[in-house]
Amino acid sequence: MTRYKVSFEPYDTPRYVYWVDASDEQEAKSLGRDEFKMDIGYDKAKDFDLVGVKEETDDDGNNN
Repeated sequence: MTRYKVSFEPYDTPRYVYWVDASDEQEAKSLGRDEFKMDIGYDKAKDFDLVGVKEETDDDGNNN
């Protein structure tokens, strides 16, 4: 599986970032959104836009 960084932020600050293991970018978006909704709640999550999904490698650091 490939590791993806999935980021969400509201229309203003702060930013939420999740690390997920997924087979492709679409699955990473889905897994990241599911984790995000569980953390802040479904209704509040609707106020946030997905701002990026980036495949990460070991060279990118922060793969914790």
